[in-house]
Amino acid sequence: YLKSFGTIGFGPGEISDASSIEFGSNDSSFYVYSSIDKKISEFSFSKTDLAKHQVKQKGDFFKAYSVLRSGDSTFLGLTVDSPSRLVEFSLSGDSLAGYGDLENFSERTDLDYFNLSQMNMGWFAGNSSRTHFVIANLFSNKIEIFDRDKLTFDRFYLSPKEFMKFDLIAESSGYSVHWDLSSPYHFRDVVVTEDRIFALYGGISEAKIQTESDIAKTVYVFSFGGEIIAKYLLDRSVKSIAVNKDLSKIYGISTDSDPGIVEFEFPTIK
Repeated sequence: YLKSFGTIGFGPGEISDASSIEFGSNDSSFYVYSSIDKKISEFSFSKTDLAKHQVKQKGDFFKAYSVLRSGDSTFLGLTVDSPSRLVEFSLSGDSLAGYGDLENFSERTDLDYFNLSQMNMGWFAGNSSRTHFVIANLFSNKIEIFDRDKLTFDRFYLSPKEFMKFDLIAESSGYSVHWDLSSPYHFRDVVVTEDRIFALYGGISEAKIQTESDIAKTVYVFSFGGEIIAKYLLDRSVKSIAVNKDLSKIYGISTDSDPGIVEFEFPTIK
């Protein structure tokens, strides 16, 4: 342990939670996304208490629930009610463009954009050069790749194609997707390097997670073209992953009774 950053709160420079973290454009700063407070905060490694800069989501930007920087002054986000798979926003919160569509991987025809966004929720990550962004889906075994330079979207499924069973339940705000908890979840995290995708796969249901505490023990390595380069079976369950610079080690947060950071070594991928 070295030190901690941030002050818990809802005031200027404070953060209520840290739902995702990404490095800044240089080695001196990093960004924290607060999904509860709908705020993007930039921290300096030399200052540990308050954020040096913050962007508060407003307007359509408020609908984004997972956000990453796509440029020096733009962000890409997964949203809860939009026809687009990804929406790009400016620092002022204006919607600039939408990319891709929300796929209906079921046979139901009574789904609105909110329902489709629920079905297509997943883990969102990009590489450090901001050329490729990837969504690893939680409720289906689907990987989606956005090429930022070409502005193109590709998607592919593991074989065979699978998705969690669900039903629509009427609520006060409208119909909402409710999942069958005996049906397995799929991807649980994703890391994107300059030319590889490391995707943590579960295939374990909520009912089984509650009784056995295992969440995921498989890591797939994909090319940006969707080719499976490698598949690793871990000897213990983790809930999130990271990889080192030379792609020779995987790090994960374990899900045992005394969770911590675990390290896995594997052959360097060419």
